Amino acid sequence: MRLQILLVLLIPQAAAFADVEMTFDDGSIGLVRDNMVLFGDAQSAVLFNSRNDELIIISRQDRTWMRVETGLIEAMTAQMQKEMEDILASVPAEQRAMVEEQMQGMLAQEPDTTAAINVRRTGRTDRVAGYDCHEAEVTIDGSSNTELVCIATAEELGISQADYTTLNAAMRGIAEIAAMSPQAGASADLSRMGGIPIRTHNLAQDYRTALTTIAHEAIDSARLAIPAGFKETTLEEMLAQ
Repeated sequence: MRLQILLVLLIPQAAAFADVEMTFDDGSIGLVRDNMVLFGDAQSAVLFNSRNDELIIISRQDRTWMRVETGLIEAMTAQMQKEMEDILASVPAEQRAMVEEQMQGMLAQEPDTTAAINVRRTGRTDRVAGYDCHEAEVTIDGSSNTELVCIATAEELGISQADYTTLNAAMRGIAEIAAMSPQAGASADLSRMGGIPIRTHNLAQDYRTALTTIAHEAIDSARLAIPAGFKETTLEEMLAQ
C-alpha cells in the first residue's frame, strides 16, 4: 500500500533537469535525476527510465528485480484467474459461490485507461511542509474509491518542466501497475490532474500520507539503479513468492 500511495504523489510543471528528492511521512521517497525516476520505500521501489520507457520493479526484501514488459497486466490476470479456478475446483460445491465471491475482489484487474478521473475542488486551501496547496476530491468513474488530496503547483515546489515531462512519462506505466489492484487509489494516474498532490487521504482505506521535505541537491546515480547483487526475477517467480 505504501508504494501505491507514493505512486500517486508526484507530477509537475515549470525549465531544465534539476535533481529532486521528495520524502513523505510514511517513510517513502521519490527521486528524479536526469531521465531517471524512482519511487519507493524500505520494502520495494519502482524505477523508470524515460529514454526507453523501461519500468522496473525492485523488491528490497527479496533482493530481486523484474522488468515490466508489455502485456504484464494481462499475463498476471490470466495466471491469477487460473490459480483461482484451481482452488475453486477443490472447494465443496455448496461453498463454491461464497469462496468465488471472496476471491474475486483479490483478482488483478485490467486497467480501464479511458475511465474519467474527476477532480472536484473543495474550495479549501492549506500549507503542507511549507508549500501552498488546494484541496480536491478525486474519483474515477466506475470506482467507489475516493481520495482527498491537497494539490500544489510545480512552480510552488520548484520542479522544472523537464522533470515534469519525465515524471509524466513514468506515471503512464506506474498507473497501469496501480490499476491492477481493486483497491487502487483514485488518483493513481495524475497525468490528467494537472498538479502534484502533496497530501493524500484514501477514504476507503483511511490511509493518509503527506510530503515532509523537498531537496534539490545532487543525487548519487547509484540510488537510481538496480542495487548490486539483486537477482532478476520473472512474473511466475514473483507470483509464487
